[in-house]
This record gives sequence, structure tokens and C-alpha cells, in this order.
Amino acid sequence: MAISKIKKQEIISEYKNQLQNNDSFFFIDTRSVNIKSVNTLKNNLQKINTGTKYKLLKNTLFKIALTESGKGSLINKIDGYNSIVIANDQQNLIAKEILKFSEETQSKLKFAILNDNITSIEDIKELSTINSREGLMLSLITDLNGNLTQLCLLLKTEIINLINVIKNLEEAKSQEVK
Repeated sequence: MAISKIKKQEIISEYKNQLQNNDSFFFIDTRSVNIKSVNTLKNNLQKINTGTKYKLLKNTLFKIALTESGKGSLINKIDGYNSIVIANDQQNLIAKEILKFSEETQSKLKFAILNDNITSIEDIKELSTINSREGLMLSLITDLNGNLTQLCLLLKTEIINLINVIKNLEEAKSQEVK
């Protein structure tokens, strides 16, 4: 069924908006994947970040949007059957979920565009091994807490030593007075 010109313009406008307002685009060939698996992926991505979107890509219209957005250099990578995952945050967790989905469904993660750079599968795999922001923050807080605890103990010990020195001086002074 043919799409009207108005509908095509709406789709191009939506693609341009997505290109301008997001940092990450993962391209997947989901040609042989059933709809139940795709819906599971969508749900899992939404759990990671509610702003993540999954769409079946219309290549010709997406290429027009790339050109109009000033990202025409990426056009030559857009070929064949493409689904796209659009994200703006937590790319490491999204990459991990997409890689898991690819393994389970025999779909093919083709490449990603991260911050206007084409990213290879190897780089995406490496990205997926990075801890989540919350995990990194927890690790940092734990490290800082441990260091602060050690600092407090060190300061407490020095204060106790200072108090002992003052007490010893007072005792020595009181014995001199007698």
C-alpha cells in the first residue's frame, strides 16, 4: 500500500526530530524475527529507559531525513532491511539488551551511530560491558566512603594521641608543682 506524500513528510519530519534530539541509533536486521520477540525487546528497552524507541525503518525516507539533518555522510550505511533503536541515555545497557536479543533471535546487529560516529559491532560489544551509571556511582560512593572512614579513623587516632600528650603534660606539670 502506497504512502501519501503528506504521510511521507510526517515520517521524514519525525526522523529528523529523532536525529536531532538523540545521540544513539542501533540498526538491526530483524527480517526473520517474530513479532513476539520484537515486542519483548521493546518492553525490555522501555524498562531500561522509557525514552528508548524501536521502529521499523523506511530507508529512503530515513536517508532524506539524514540529508536534511546535515548527516548525509551516514547514508551509505543504510541499506537492506533495518529496524532502529533510538536512545538518548544508558547506551551501554541498551547495547547489552540488543546483543542479547541478537543472540537469542539470530537477528543481526548491523552497526550503531553513537554521537554522529558509526560504531562497529566490536565497539558495541565493548560498550555493553561497561557498568550502568548507577553501578558506577555506587562503586564511586563505596570507594569514597571507605576512604572517608579511613580518614576519620586516622584523625580520631591523632586527636586521641594529642589528648594523651596534653594529659601527660598536665600530670608532669602537676607533679612539678608538688
